Amino acid sequence: MTSYILAAIFAQIALTFAVGLKLLHFRITTHTKNRIPAQMAADEATWNRIYKDGANISDNFETLFEMPVIFYTLCILLVMHGSADIFDAMLAWGFVLLRVGHTVVHCTSNTIMHRFATFISSFVCVFLLALKIALHYFL
Repeated sequence: MTSYILAAIFAQIALTFAVGLKLLHFRITTHTKNRIPAQMAADEATWNRIYKDGANISDNFETLFEMPVIFYTLCILLVMHGSADIFDAMLAWGFVLLRVGHTVVHCTSNTIMHRFATFISSFVCVFLLALKIALHYFL
């Protein structure tokens, strides 16, 4: 099961890099297309105006460094101890696939109820994974 857990970790990392590259592309394109000097983005009000259309991409990129940190920690514990089972792998992959869904919604339609559904579902996956690991090690 370790290979499934590692694959889920790298899939989540790939998602983070994909969104990061999309954000980088958006910002570079915005500057070059509109001939905006890079230093103008140093002012917060100007930053918000320049990057307004890419706010969802930027916000999504930030979320990829929040709950996934717990996911990474839990998965590394499973790999280090070699204790992963099929349920752990299903929860890990469920989390990753739901985060992909969250990213797609966040960076496109940004329909709040769809985004919330993917968020809460991914939260449940990580919560259950944490609970299972805690029960295994502390009971």
